[in-house]
Amino acid sequence: MDKCDGDSVMKTVKTLVAALVLMGAGGALADEYVDSEDQTLRFREAVFYAQTASSNGVDVGIDRLSEDEQVRIFGKVISGYVPYNVAVTNNSGVRVYIDDIQLLDRATQSSTAPDDLNAVLLKVSSFRGGNRDHLRMSILRTNLISKSLQSVIVAPGDTVQGIVFAEEAQLGEGGGNLQLRLQSLERVAFVEIEVPFSR
Repeated sequence: MDKCDGDSVMKTVKTLVAALVLMGAGGALADEYVDSEDQTLRFREAVFYAQTASSNGVDVGIDRLSEDEQVRIFGKVISGYVPYNVAVTNNSGVRVYIDDIQLLDRATQSSTAPDDLNAVLLKVSSFRGGNRDHLRMSILRTNLISKSLQSVIVAPGDTVQGIVFAEEAQLGEGGGNLQLRLQSLERVAFVEIEVPFSR
């Protein structure tokens, strides 16, 4: 091999090493976000949560999500909001639909709009721009949508889990009440379940 070929090979190797280092650095910065994509809430039926309530064969449980769990589920700690893990277990004989979800401050009874995920995203995101930050914001947006508690049908024997977000500035020190309105799909009937929770 002559000197020209050796220089060319060395140049190619250096370019590949630099590219790998850059890719590794970019991946390391996004690791927690990328890792969070395939994470789910650890399964528990509602009766195993810290605070629970039941009505007509349906159990509802609520727990505050720890900071470690927030990073695992979302890729970062959710600033400006207090996230709660909620489970709805249907032990009745009929399908029910989660018709409405409300988080109320216990003292003022003001709602904290738990379903406004766009507001959560805007408050949480501190991304400046660039491909890496766009990727992170996209992952966070997907996580917020896919891992939040949704209005869905819960079949007999099933448990549905999801996160609800109480706005930190609106939630007093005394905590609040989770209010769920459930509709029976066997007949036109609604059941409301209220679960107190601590801050």
